[in-house]
Amino acid sequence: MTVFTMLFLKIFNMSLTAGIVILMILPVRCLLKKFPCNLSYVLWLVVAFRLMIPVSVDAGISVFNMHIFESDETGTDRSGPETDAFLTGNGDRENGGSSDGIEDDMYAPAELFLGHDMAASAQPAYKEDDLYTGAAHPISIVRILALFWLAGIVTLVSYSAAAQIAIRKKTRYGIRLYENVYECDDIRSPFVNGIFLPRIYMPFRLAEKERQFVLMHERYHIKRKDYLVKRAAFMLVIVHWFNPLVWLAFCLMSADMEISCDEKVISKLSMEMRKEYSRLLLAFASNKRRLPSFPLAFGEENIMKRIKNILGYQEPVRWKMPVGMIIIMITMAACATDAADTNDVSKTGSLTETRSGYATVSEHENAAHETGETNVEQTDDINMTQVSQKEGKDKGIAHREAQWAKNTMCDHELCILDYADEETIVFHISSGLFRYDLQSRCITESLDLQALSCQRVQTGGTMKINIFQDESGGMRAAILPYPYTQEVSYIYDFSEDKLYSYDETLLENDTLFDGLVSKYDLEDADFSNKWRVSEYVLPLENNTYGVMEIESLHLDRIRYKTGDGEWQIFPEKQSTLPELLKQDDSFYQSFVLNTADNVHQCMLEYTGFYNAHDYAGMCALSTGLEYSDTLQKEWRTHTDKIGGGSVYDGVEGDSVTWVYDYFADEADKESKEVVYVTARYIDGQGWRVDSVPTKKAPEKKEIVQ
Repeated sequence: MTVFTMLFLKIFNMSLTAGIVILMILPVRCLLKKFPCNLSYVLWLVVAFRLMIPVSVDAGISVFNMHIFESDETGTDRSGPETDAFLTGNGDRENGGSSDGIEDDMYAPAELFLGHDMAASAQPAYKEDDLYTGAAHPISIVRILALFWLAGIVTLVSYSAAAQIAIRKKTRYGIRLYENVYECDDIRSPFVNGIFLPRIYMPFRLAEKERQFVLMHERYHIKRKDYLVKRAAFMLVIVHWFNPLVWLAFCLMSADMEISCDEKVISKLSMEMRKEYSRLLLAFASNKRRLPSFPLAFGEENIMKRIKNILGYQEPVRWKMPVGMIIIMITMAACATDAADTNDVSKTGSLTETRSGYATVSEHENAAHETGETNVEQTDDINMTQVSQKEGKDKGIAHREAQWAKNTMCDHELCILDYADEETIVFHISSGLFRYDLQSRCITESLDLQALSCQRVQTGGTMKINIFQDESGGMRAAILPYPYTQEVSYIYDFSEDKLYSYDETLLENDTLFDGLVSKYDLEDADFSNKWRVSEYVLPLENNTYGVMEIESLHLDRIRYKTGDGEWQIFPEKQSTLPELLKQDDSFYQSFVLNTADNVHQCMLEYTGFYNAHDYAGMCALSTGLEYSDTLQKEWRTHTDKIGGGSVYDGVEGDSVTWVYDYFADEADKESKEVVYVTARYIDGQGWRVDSVPTKKAPEKKEIVQ
């Protein structure tokens, strides 16, 4: 994800938070209706704070502690169901149901389902340093919305600039009356304009009494720096133009600004002079001026409301000001702070703040396990009830263990071995870091990396993990999400199960583990199906190695193997989630990113999803398919497969058709049927498949000599 789209998501999240604050301020503003209006005017400062500042302090008084705001507002930082669907445009993530019927051979051997040439040309090199090099990012919904947001900003800035130029043209022949007061013949209403040296502009031929009313009003605006406040507020409106509540807040703030200014002026006037003041307001309001939103004009906002307030104005009772101030302070404190960081994750932020143990489900959740009807919303509820917070400097950052189901698949970061000896291995996939005990054959510690925004679909690059050891054998992992800056990096202590922000002093007495070697540097090593082996391996005796072998992308088919041992590293009994109907959207997005530049890779991945009967994966790589849970369940009952793919007409360009052998089921080895699949290169997205395979052969292209 680019910095631009990440900025848009941050602005969007801030705007949503500010929208909640605006909704909370509206009833308070009504409560203060009989109080001096300058109290209501001050209230809008907290909205400006929320629109400008992305972070705040936690407090028990915050309105975000209210139950109605308990939602997972994690924005671009979590790859949860709402965020992923928004970022990738792959439809709603409604995981649920069992995985019965899902094939385990998503990437079956090339000898059976893929032609040798295609398998060789599409073989991904999962070397950490060059993985995804040059891959194009597809145009996702969030990028389109970000561009639309930018277009709105440019439009409003252009309008404001044009309006300011128009004002300067109208005032360029203004005559200085005295000090900063100017008279102009081409304006119909008084106003204040300027930033560093604000000027008051008035029409010619105003009566002396009218001129004094105008000057009293506008000079108080200048004294209170309202001309700067309104410009700053309008800039915030421009940035958050997509939020109608921000526009509403701007209009109400402008009204409160004018009414509070009126109250200050008329507090010194008699009733007869107030009537004259009101008639002057009405006269200027009838001129229908066309000025932009930031100049302060005398007869500008809510004229009838202002006149009623002027004529009915009474000196406030003494008790109203202190009571009003108390209401203001409580409201601003409640709206300017975030939810208290207790045993929930409802506060706006990242799931970096949560930690949960392995699944301990209730009877209701067990029933969901058995029926397979658990959807993502239910799964998230289960996870959230398992959260136990860890806070404080001594305890480290709150976190949670990795979440996975027995039918979870790992994405194109695959499974990377980070540490290995005769008793323990440490490895990671994009969603979790794990330590596995070879003696007890179980995972002893794990860390949810997806919650730390370590996935490539969140950060734009692969993560790096280095393992350090101290003299007593304790291990710590330095976790470096792309782009590998200390500001967003972490240190995880396996022994103490604590997570810290990256601090070199925590590692100063530790030694970096470097006992692994890359399989690409081993010319004499015999790795059959080399692409199935994770890049880093542990050298053992007699030219043997400890390797992570990836039999398929299903976690339960990943093994750690040595010369005389084999371990299933994801035991079903330790899974923390119910079986999934489909994978997390970030899983499919990793394939989308990896196939953008290589049509052979695109067809390989599409073949894998087809043979696994994973309709969601086919949709992710296709332009002509739309996902639904019904179709996902229906496709899982299929038994057919395709293989032996090759270019149909021998011609490659922006559109390529592949021909595949078609097998009705696993036992069908000698089928003579074929199907055709067409892939096209789409600007901004890369290679995408048209739809499902068809038995109708397309017309062959002419080969241009």
